[in-house]
Amino acid sequence: GIAPYRLPAWLTFTVFLRDVMIVMFAYLLYTRIRIRRFPPSIPGKVSTIVQVVALSVTIAANTPFAPIALPLMPIVLRICLVTTLYSGFDYVRKWDVVVADVAKAEV
Repeated sequence: GIAPYRLPAWLTFTVFLRDVMIVMFAYLLYTRIRIRRFPPSIPGKVSTIVQVVALSVTIAANTPFAPIALPLMPIVLRICLVTTLYSGFDYVRKWDVVVADVAKAEV
């Protein structure tokens, strides 16, 4: 059957949108400006870890560990949203700096 406790659609959408944005901008930087190296950021890595924790807590909420996991779910899901949004904005900031640096070098 369907698990009674699932990741909210709004969180799934936010994580998916951030990842699509990262791939899209990395592709554009590579194809338009020829930037071949765009390493992950610390906020991006933290966001990924928090996403794994959120998924783990959600899975645990559907097991005998539910009494432990259920009180944690709202907190973990909100932290996941905040870290995902922050890392997305951090990537946009990094891309802005990279594009500005390329523009300066071409002048």
